[in-house]
Amino acid sequence: MKFDLLPNEIFIECFEYLSAFDIFYSFDRLNYRFHTLIRNILLHLNLNYMNKLLFDKFCHKMLLNSEIKNQIISLKLSNKNTSGQLNVFLSFFSFNESCQLRSLTLIDLNHNNFEQMKSILLLLSDFFNDLMTQTCEILFHLSPSKIQLTSILNLNFNSSTSHKTMIITSLTIHHCILEDLCQLFNYTPMMKYLYIEVLKKSSFINNELDIIDFYAIYLKKLVVNCSEANFDIFKLLLKRTPNLKILTITVKYALDIIDAEHWQNLIESSLHHLNIFNFRFIVWIDYAYNDILKKFQQFQTDFWHRQHQWYTNYELYSMTAFIYTIPYVWNFFNLKPNMKISSISMMNNSKTFDYVTELYLFIKMINNKSDYYFQNVKSLILKNERDLFEEFSDYNLQSKKKEAKRLQFLNIIINLTNIEHLDLKSISNAISPTILLEILKQTPKLSSLVIEKPALISCFTNNQLCWYLNKMIKILDITHYDDHNEFMNIFEDRDNKFINSGQLISNSFNFYINSQLTISTQPQSDYCLARSDLSAKSF
Repeated sequence: MKFDLLPNEIFIECFEYLSAFDIFYSFDRLNYRFHTLIRNILLHLNLNYMNKLLFDKFCHKMLLNSEIKNQIISLKLSNKNTSGQLNVFLSFFSFNESCQLRSLTLIDLNHNNFEQMKSILLLLSDFFNDLMTQTCEILFHLSPSKIQLTSILNLNFNSSTSHKTMIITSLTIHHCILEDLCQLFNYTPMMKYLYIEVLKKSSFINNELDIIDFYAIYLKKLVVNCSEANFDIFKLLLKRTPNLKILTITVKYALDIIDAEHWQNLIESSLHHLNIFNFRFIVWIDYAYNDILKKFQQFQTDFWHRQHQWYTNYELYSMTAFIYTIPYVWNFFNLKPNMKISSISMMNNSKTFDYVTELYLFIKMINNKSDYYFQNVKSLILKNERDLFEEFSDYNLQSKKKEAKRLQFLNIIINLTNIEHLDLKSISNAISPTILLEILKQTPKLSSLVIEKPALISCFTNNQLCWYLNKMIKILDITHYDDHNEFMNIFEDRDNKFINSGQLISNSFNFYINSQLTISTQPQSDYCLARSDLSAKSF
């Protein structure tokens, strides 16, 4: 089918992946059909790092065609490296004319934007806003509004500046330290939910910790996704959240964080309403295996089990130790060879890891008597011991056979029916066409595959495997491949076993093969093949 004979529905679906600039720059003047079509779709407008020439052309087009403003469904505005483009855009763009707008992102705003941003936020007060800014100063200069959800990239207060109280009930912060967090609660007294991506180490010294006077009495749920802060920092923070009900934290390499007695004292004295406590603690072992083991076992007393029904599992590796609550509530898990695992009250292990959707799995952990089971994994990355230790060189034919044998038990540890992405690049030596075929038969949702060149070439010897690959795989990444000409010859010489060879149209970045696959060069000289229903020139 020719490009211009494709139905509008396909083009509209493709436009979802393009920016408004790219759509108008590429399609507006092709013909009347596209001129009309792109004026009846929803647009995603991103001014961040936008080419000035494209920006000027698009703004001019909006001035001539004001109805375009009403097509914008998401808008990203930025002062960062945009040469004043934000002010130019706001000078002629009225949010009253954009009733379709559903998502707003603000980046690196300055004080000159205060009045403009105030009017914007008031107009958008009826729905959730994603406010991302390199500084939070502008946020607290605005009058109180009904903002329900706000996201801040870096929380950074100027201690000499006075701020207004904001009625924010839910907040996401990407990076912050305790000092700024303390001030935040002073200006957001109605906060109910707080998510912190990274809580950095604090510059407080011990005798200053109790000086800070703040309380987050409405805070019900706190999530800290990653931190290296010690226990005293968390103690100071949590003593000011008396009504907290749900606490989820991940802390790395702070040895005092695994003192169960300290946690028990804090919970009994300050967190009377805490019902759910999810934690992941990772510490260096430094050869003190017995000491770490004793500390982990402190989390198995009646206070944890009988009183609160908080259960844990722990693992000891060669250099680190890891303890986490179960059920495991995070979506990523790294299952690597360990020295010791304690299945302490694993409850129903078929449900323990139900939240995990991305799994790094070392082959050595696959066997027919595994204590682990992952029901809902969508992305599976298979590893071997060489990925743990670069000096590991004892990899021979016997090792390859052992890995291949373990792969036969993959479905014992994972429900393969939900897998959508499979990464085999680290175990390509162990993957035979027969094994890969069996995996494909058990992964009906698989559409993305990462594999190395030798393993891929070996697939061409198996017609049934080629049929499955051709039917299922939409995205194929071939890693560490530098010779593009040889790469293309591989597919042209395979007698159509894997793809239908056809006209190849190329530019410096993209290559399109007739009706079957899209091949794209990736960073670090990797190549990616993506199935497409289009047979077209590069946009």
